[in-house]
Amino acid sequence: MEHHENQTAPAPATLVAASRSPVFTYGVAVLMTGLTLLARLGLSPWIGDGRPLLIIFFVPILLSAYLGGLGPGLVATALAALGADYYLIPVIHSFSFERPVDFVQWVLLVVCGALASALRVSLNNPFFRIGVRCTELLAGSRKIC
Repeated sequence: MEHHENQTAPAPATLVAASRSPVFTYGVAVLMTGLTLLARLGLSPWIGDGRPLLIIFFVPILLSAYLGGLGPGLVATALAALGADYYLIPVIHSFSFERPVDFVQWVLLVVCGALASALRVSLNNPFFRIGVRCTELLAGSRKIC
């Protein structure tokens, strides 16, 4: 009879490390942004083509920044901005804007996507973590008093 050693599942830290690899995080950024664009194009019959509904792109931007940090967040932001401009914002299939309000909304998408990505990086900053911990301790000490 053959004796098999107990095989254990990979440690959670190993799975987290694999899910944080650049290939994975950038792939998620590209895939999620592309799927969001396809979903938004599929919604066109219900919401019309006149409104780009750019807020929907914050889902892949925020998740990409959360998973991978600044780089994947900025990739998702760039892909969302280019896809929205070309496929959703009038003049369709062009990188131009018909109305100034569309340009303002597009710029806000880019700026807010970049800020969200940069803020995610600040969460890894040790000074930020110390500040959060001090705030938690102060809040906890007030509860005790």
